[in-house]
Amino acid sequence: METINIDNVVVFHRKIIEKTGGSMGIRDKKLLDSALNRGFSTFDGSIYTNLM
Repeated sequence: METINIDNVVVFHRKIIEKTGGSMGIRDKKLLDSALNRGFSTFDGSIYTNLM
């Protein structure tokens, strides 16, 4: 399975900014990493899903 990592997001962000404008940079790299890895969270050895 191929996943999206921070490097991919930086490239996507740069390309979007080149087309539409905006600010470069990542405000909170740890928060971005957390969001990208949320789908792989486990609990008791199983993938954890929070069904609100």
